[in-house]
Amino acid sequence: MASICSPDGEKYSRTAPSYWIGRDAEDVPPGWMDDMVRRVLEQLNRRLIKLEDTKNDELEKDDPKLAERNSIMLSRTARDLERYIKLETARSALRTLKAVSSNEGALAELIHRIDRIAETFGTDDDPSASEQ
Repeated sequence: MASICSPDGEKYSRTAPSYWIGRDAEDVPPGWMDDMVRRVLEQLNRRLIKLEDTKNDELEKDDPKLAERNSIMLSRTARDLERYIKLETARSALRTLKAVSSNEGALAELIHRIDRIAETFGTDDDPSASEQ
């Protein structure tokens, strides 16, 4: 039986459980977390749409159990959204930290290159000292 691979050579879709068997956290593709965030938001949105349905409001008036179930669902949705916001805030801080740390290396390399060019031309003087 022939297996079909995606254009990037993967045998399974990223959403399939088999795709993640034997992978470490460092192997997670960069866009995966963004896909998961989008999917979680879609689920939360679906829950809210169900709870906001006007037919649901009319049914709640006649059925106290449904009203209680919807209240529980709303509190769970609010809790899930709060957790998601904390997770996304942490991810944002991590992305910023990674960007800053990668820029520090680039800045050090640039300074080193400028120093080599200055040595080549014999201008070791500090440019800020001549302006004063």
